[in-house]
Amino acid sequence: MVVSVFSRLVKWIGGRLPLVLALIAVIFAIIPFRLPGGLEMTPLYPLMVVFFWGNHRGDLMTPGPIFFTGLLYDLLSGAPPGLWALVLLLCHGLALVLRDTFGRALHSAWAVFAVTCAAACFLVWLLGSIYDWEIKSPMEFIVAGLVSIALYPFFGVAFAFIERRVVAPMRA
Repeated sequence: MVVSVFSRLVKWIGGRLPLVLALIAVIFAIIPFRLPGGLEMTPLYPLMVVFFWGNHRGDLMTPGPIFFTGLLYDLLSGAPPGLWALVLLLCHGLALVLRDTFGRALHSAWAVFAVTCAAACFLVWLLGSIYDWEIKSPMEFIVAGLVSIALYPFFGVAFAFIERRVVAPMRA
């Protein structure tokens, strides 16, 4: 009886780990890093989490947690409400569609993430400019996208390790 309850609890936690990682990513994403020249570097950590888990384990990162993650990111970053929620949902859908075409190997996932990240940055810039009724400087979005693309292989390897060593045994 106790073993059954414990095993159910472990499976439940294993199924919620991507959401926990996404919420941690949101907190780290609102902490800006300053670069020389007054430019802030804010990698899109939530996008990395959503893309990876959508590409590898779409059953664990469903639209509900993604919407909640995006909405929290909107509220904490000062973005228009629903902007990142919409963008993360679109990127998750793109990851689900493209994973069968390009595979899950790191190099192909990195290329697909690069395209997805560029599209996400453009969409956030466009929708943010429309929301504010002024054309925003795209430099912030370009830097965030390039930094995120550069960091994705490191996070991809870390998430793959978490998937193999933590999530898979917990879900078995």
